Amino acid sequence: MDRNNTGYTVPSSSNENLAKELMALLENFDAQRRLLGQHATLKTADIRLLWLFNDGKSRTLKEMAAELGLEQSTVNRQVNAAINDSLLTRNKNDPTEPYRFEPSEFGTQEFSKYMAATTGAYTQTFAQLGNQNEEFMTLMRSFVASFTQSVQGSAP
Repeated sequence: MDRNNTGYTVPSSSNENLAKELMALLENFDAQRRLLGQHATLKTADIRLLWLFNDGKSRTLKEMAAELGLEQSTVNRQVNAAINDSLLTRNKNDPTEPYRFEPSEFGTQEFSKYMAATTGAYTQTFAQLGNQNEEFMTLMRSFVASFTQSVQGSAP
């Protein structure tokens, strides 16, 4: 195995063929997710922001930027748009502290609608998989963990 110019280890040809097939499948999957998203009332950036708040914790811009892996200026722009659309609120407990953000009641309702529609599509898909659900999820968890390790361990 050799390293290519991206810093990643070049797999054997069998693994490389599997990687290419997986890339094609994921591109198709992503296209279907985008199609599903076209029916949502939320923009992609709004969904990503609101997803962060599933744990019930408020966040600063800096915290959101770190969790999303985006520049703080990008998150600032997205957060301001979400505030203008009444999806997020901001507050300060102390004037010396940075603003903290959390979903508004409207944002929580819109995100719940989005989650219901998306969960419905995934639930229908799992129903079609039948008794392969647990095996699929076990393999998916393992794959995502290994992929994360490969990406983070090979990052330039």
